[in-house]
Amino acid sequence: MKVVFISNNFPPAVDGVGDYTYFLAEQFVEHGHEVHIICSNRKQVDEVEEMNIYPIVDIWDKNGVDESVDLIKIIQPDFVSLQYVPYSFSDKGMPWIMIYFLQQVVEAKIPISTTFHEVCIRMEAKRLGRAIGQRIIARSLAKHSDKVITSIDFYVKYIRKWTKNVELIQIGSNIPEIFVSEEEQKALRRQITPNGEFLIATFGKRDHVALLNWFEKLLALRPNTKLLICGKTPKIKIKENLKAHIYATGYLSRVDVFRHLKCSDLFMQFSMGKGGVCNKSGSLAAAFAAGLPILGNRGDMTNQSLLESGAVIFVPKKGRANLAAILEVMDNPVLLAEEAERAALYHERFLDWRTIYEQYLGYWE
Repeated sequence: MKVVFISNNFPPAVDGVGDYTYFLAEQFVEHGHEVHIICSNRKQVDEVEEMNIYPIVDIWDKNGVDESVDLIKIIQPDFVSLQYVPYSFSDKGMPWIMIYFLQQVVEAKIPISTTFHEVCIRMEAKRLGRAIGQRIIARSLAKHSDKVITSIDFYVKYIRKWTKNVELIQIGSNIPEIFVSEEEQKALRRQITPNGEFLIATFGKRDHVALLNWFEKLLALRPNTKLLICGKTPKIKIKENLKAHIYATGYLSRVDVFRHLKCSDLFMQFSMGKGGVCNKSGSLAAAFAAGLPILGNRGDMTNQSLLESGAVIFVPKKGRANLAAILEVMDNPVLLAEEAERAALYHERFLDWRTIYEQYLGYWE
């Protein structure tokens, strides 16, 4: 199969959708398919063996779209795969030009599949115009795509108002899985937890205020505990009494993020707003890939598969129920190991990149 992926960014640019495109494209290459990627030229783009990468788009306007479509016509792929999120193709989150892009591909009689990483923002009074505009754009893209893919049930319900032809495929980790020996894990643990503390990791831009409030209450009950914040430290005030119990790494390479996750005992993440932990999060997928027991809050974006699998221990962001849940896991090594096994099985079933590739291929064929 010959595939053209459309993504605004591509590695080494720090961008979740660009990472997703790379890891998915890598699987297509490994399985013998011909892969082409069209992206923006505003950031450096790595050359990747056996991938044809074209950083030709200066701005996603009519000229940028016309240049992209002209190249697509030359390549004549079996599928164009648009990796869509509103703010990738428009700084203001209103990429009307992508309607024109889709029209041009359809007129060229080339099959197109749109993957919605995000569909639209919520309907709130202060952003009502943008919310409506994003829905109009998403509706047009969904209705005119031959195939539609998204990662969470919440978006599937939206899209099915416009087309029945939508497939749920979850998002894999944007942190590459590497082998980390026991010796490496122990050495890193000694650096982070010199007193043998129980190590709770978190990663990604989430509700760290709620997490730190919860962590302070936990310390009163289990003082031999440490919180590992992977990546850039959030711009929030950390109380003096917590600082000795927090290990903030600062910027890490992606492989070092995985090393730090692998040496942790448990992963915890609270979402911003009412969405809850969900499968459009590459950082959540990274915790699954590391085989960690996971605690998080449930919301309206939480996939049914997460609820049914038991792969996440769901706790509220506030109240004593979350403390009781984590104490039960911390104090029971057998239960901790069982939760880790459930996370590993969930990753294998839904989040492994080979699995995601096979789902794409099966849907397209």
